Amino acid sequence: MKIGLVMILVFAIQESFNLDFGILGILPRKIYGLFGVFLTPFIHASEFHLLSNLYPFLILSIVLYYFYDRIAGWVLVYGMLWTNILVWCAGRPYLHIGSSGLVYMLAFFLMCFGFFRWKTKDLIVSIAVITIYGSMIFGVIPSMGRVSWESHLLGAAVGFVLAFYIARKNQIKAFALSSIS
Repeated sequence: MKIGLVMILVFAIQESFNLDFGILGILPRKIYGLFGVFLTPFIHASEFHLLSNLYPFLILSIVLYYFYDRIAGWVLVYGMLWTNILVWCAGRPYLHIGSSGLVYMLAFFLMCFGFFRWKTKDLIVSIAVITIYGSMIFGVIPSMGRVSWESHLLGAAVGFVLAFYIARKNQIKAFALSSIS
């Protein structure tokens, strides 16, 4: 929730003072583009861009924290960092901004986790997320224009890998305790 508030606040500052924070996005394979690894989820080009990332982010993060509160923070932080690092390494050479990579990571984590863990509650969560957000799969296809399909694809891949890795642990509780120490 705090991440969503920061997204709104950054956009409000940008609009109020007629600023362009887009220069702080991920610029692949450039040293100064590394700042974007940490900043890009909070930077949006327009109100439409913000809202199209904010609503699914809020819904998916609420689901994540409601059902998997012990690992939710870990999934968000590592998922965001790995997605954005991979975009910095492999993205097209233009500025990548927005939180869509984070949204794709969350969606694919939640879609896959139940199938990897194979427990009833987790399967129901996965099927519900697939039902609502399953069409996101088309966002990973390279497209014309300035949409960062790389963020979508790499976010989906990171979500898949995190779901696989965490599901392989014997218990979420044991994993959460071991990741803290």
